[in-house]
Formats: sequence, C-alpha cells, structure tokens
Amino acid sequence: MEIPNEIRERLLKLHSAFGIYYGAFDFIVSPDGSYHFLEVNPSGQWLWMGKSIGRSISETIAEALFRGE
Repeated sequence: MEIPNEIRERLLKLHSAFGIYYGAFDFIVSPDGSYHFLEVNPSGQWLWMGKSIGRSISETIAEALFRGE
C-alpha cells in the first residue's frame, strides 16, 4: 500500500534508530485519513505477500543484505 511521504520518512528514521533492516508495521487509518501507529515487528510474517504479488520477497531481502543495504 502507498503511504504518505511524511509517514515513510518517519518509518525510515525508526528503522535507523532501532538498527533494523525490515519491519512489519501495523497501523490504523482513521476515516479522516489519519495514521495511528500500533507496532513494528522486526520479524513479521511476509511470506504470504510474495505469493500474492508474484515476487520472492525473501530473495529480494537476501540480495539487499548481500549488497550491504
């Protein structure tokens, strides 16, 4: 899902502060469009997503880690 740039930048800062590469974020989006952060899980479940979008997320993560990103 697309998120506003302001939210994206805040999430990237959170990643940096926590020293994590991957995080599964849970939000509630209010009817007025406000985002309410619930939690970040640095080992969240994502295997199902690769199947639904037709792309191997685990391979993409492994390649990024290998490149040192």
